[in-house]
Amino acid sequence: MEQDSTGATPIPGWYADPSGRFMHRYWDGSAWTNETDQPLPPPNTGIPAPAAGPGWAPVGSPPAPGQFGAYSAPTRQTTPSGMRPVAALFSDTGKMILRGGWQILGVSALIWAVWTIIFALATVLLVNFESLSRALQYWSDALDRYPDGVLPESVNSEFGRLLTQVPSPLPLVGWIAVGIAACAVTLLAVTTQVVAVNKLAMDAAADRPVRFGEAMRSCLGAGTRLAGYALLLIAASAAAIALLVAGTAVTALVSPVLAAVVGTLGFLAFTVLSWWICGRLVPLVAQVVVARGSLKWSWNSTRNKWFAVVGRYLLWYIVAGAVTSIVVMIVVIPLAMAAGISAAAGAGPVGGLLLMIIMYAVMIPIDFALSGVLSAGAVPIWRDLTDDPRYATIQPTARPV
Repeated sequence: MEQDSTGATPIPGWYADPSGRFMHRYWDGSAWTNETDQPLPPPNTGIPAPAAGPGWAPVGSPPAPGQFGAYSAPTRQTTPSGMRPVAALFSDTGKMILRGGWQILGVSALIWAVWTIIFALATVLLVNFESLSRALQYWSDALDRYPDGVLPESVNSEFGRLLTQVPSPLPLVGWIAVGIAACAVTLLAVTTQVVAVNKLAMDAAADRPVRFGEAMRSCLGAGTRLAGYALLLIAASAAAIALLVAGTAVTALVSPVLAAVVGTLGFLAFTVLSWWICGRLVPLVAQVVVARGSLKWSWNSTRNKWFAVVGRYLLWYIVAGAVTSIVVMIVVIPLAMAAGISAAAGAGPVGGLLLMIIMYAVMIPIDFALSGVLSAGAVPIWRDLTDDPRYATIQPTARPV
């Protein structure tokens, strides 16, 4: 490889094709690639590196933000929607699994393990386990005394009284604050996982280095932004549902039949609108990793591509969902069998509860780690839409099939 007097090698970029068969060929910083400004030729070997020296530079200047035409992938055939054929979805998926599968599972399991620890600590602080044990023992003794399962009202009342002593004596405002905090922590866990998984999947699909640390750094800021977008969409959905319910209630004062019609049509309209918005915003979960303003970008980039985006994502969701469900069941069945054996061995109500808590503490990180793979299905779709030079797959001049 040719170097200049300082030992530097040419930076990645488009250079005059040394084979003479094409105008330009892409140099990735260490070797020539098959990317040219014409349809891909057969792989070339033995082509020397671009000449390096004090004045060398790739063809064209560095792109302005958002303008990556000179650095895009080579021209290729696309579907009428302007995206790659559906087969590219599984091509990218193969790279994501082979090059980043363990990292994706690892980062997901780590995030949800932290979530489980936080909720376990909160449970310890907010639950009186002595009172819980007393209530469960009372219930177990009552079932022994009444094997037919028909319990007198006095037993039910006493059991209800014992249960009221289980939660910590917080005021209503305190429990509302606990609920809000639990929802916020869960939302952040979901969004940070989506961001971290998509970062790993993006790099794996684009043949870039797949680094666990970069994914964790990305999930902090981008995960918070994604949580903000999620709250915005949740608020809009809640407002739409409130308007629908209010409109139906007002219409019911005039005519119950008319209210039924309005409610049904409103529900159908809300469902269709939700699907339409979902299709327009699917790429947002990947775009949020690389840039701000992802909501506007996703809305603009999916114009006239709704069917292509939703169809690809549904296909991915069906296939990946079936696989992850099978894996989860393989893990759940042995744990459920262990719980049943323990109960049969006379572990008692407290022991059974403890075993159930342990089972869920193990299952939640595994379940969410596998479900995190589902969010990575947006990455191949997003790569067909973005003009980011690291990940873009299609030039603006790509030809339809």
